[in-house]
Amino acid sequence: FALKMALWHISDSRTAENLAGDLSWYIWTGRASCDYIRAFCCLSKYRINTLARKILDCGCTDDVIAASKKYLKIS
Repeated sequence: FALKMALWHISDSRTAENLAGDLSWYIWTGRASCDYIRAFCCLSKYRINTLARKILDCGCTDDVIAASKKYLKIS
């Protein structure tokens, strides 16, 4: 929710829904590793806002996931 709201503040609601949906799909379908989930859950508000800016320009789901993994330093 915090990521979706951060995206919503810097873009439109449709973009926020799509980008946050890509990451929630990745997590909720069991594709994300425990390290990824742990790193994602430990993000501060400042780092969530930074992640939102990093994934804003991504085009597809794979790019969003790759950019978030790069930011979280998860291989």
